Order: sequence, then C-alpha cells, then structure tokens
Amino acid sequence: SQLVNRDELVVEHTCKLIWLFSMRSSKSPNVIYKLDKKYHYRIFEILPTLLLHYEENVALNALGAICSLSRNKLQYIEMFIDNDVKRYIGQMPETSNSTLQQQTIIAKRTFSST
Repeated sequence: SQLVNRDELVVEHTCKLIWLFSMRSSKSPNVIYKLDKKYHYRIFEILPTLLLHYEENVALNALGAICSLSRNKLQYIEMFIDNDVKRYIGQMPETSNSTLQQQTIIAKRTFSST
C-alpha cells in the first residue's frame, strides 16, 4: 500500500538502509552502534516501536534491521530486549507477507533464547 506521507517513506527507507548496512559485514553493527551512541539517534529504542507501524513495509524493514543488528551480538540483543522488543514482536498483527513472516520467526527465535 502507498505510504501516506514523505516522513513515512523516510522512516521506511532509513530502516531498510540500517538493515542492509548491518548485513554488509560483521563489523557493520558495531559501526551503527557507535554512531547511535555518539549522536544519540536512539536506534535501539526506536526500531522496536516501528514493529507495530500500520504500514507493513515499515514494520518489515524495522524487523529486518533488528534481526540483522542482533545476529550473534548478545549486547545488541539485550539492548533491544531492554526496549521491549519481545512485547512488540508479540503484538505484531498477522500478515500474509512471507518475508515479514520469515523475519518474525527469526526474531522470535533470536529473542526467546535470552
């Protein structure tokens, strides 16, 4: 569906950039973390809240970024847990989007082990 305004499009694309960049190399999540800490972007706080966004593309890209940042990074998993990621994942609406379904399974597996 069409995003309502330019701000939502910016949010969607920002989440997608974080997701893609964090998958680029094993060092990328650390770079994102350092930038987040230095400039107080609050990425680890904001991304979980976007899982309940009414636009599936925003939720998908936020979830992809969370999963990618959390891959083999206990410190980041704990940061997301501290920001209620488990609750947000549990409240996500059902979807027919197969990519979002797959990311949700990965996220549930990632965050249930801690």
